[in-house]
Amino acid sequence: SYPMGVEGTVYRGHAGLRRFIDDLFSAFPDWHPQILRTTDHGDKVLAEIRMAGRGVGSGLAIEQTVWQVTTFREGKMVGFHGYGSRAEALEAAGLRE
Repeated sequence: SYPMGVEGTVYRGHAGLRRFIDDLFSAFPDWHPQILRTTDHGDKVLAEIRMAGRGVGSGLAIEQTVWQVTTFREGKMVGFHGYGSRAEALEAAGLRE
C-alpha cells in the first residue's frame, strides 16, 4: 500500500503507485522532494524528506518536511507510508533509534 497523498487515500499495487504519482503531479505540477536523511532499520528505511511545490488551483507554495517509512521484502520495495513527525513514523513502524 502507498498511503501518502490525499489524507485517508490508500494506493495499492503498481497501478496504485502510478495513480499516486499522477494525483501528486496533478495537484503540484512542480513538486520536488529532497531526501535529507535516511536510516536503515533492516527491512525498513526511515527517510526525512523536504517537499516543496505550488498548488495548481490555489497557486500557493507549500514546503514541508515529512518522514517516510519504506518497507522491503526480498530486496524489493513493498510499501511506504508518510508521517508528519519523526516520532510518529518511528512509533507507527515499531522502530527505535
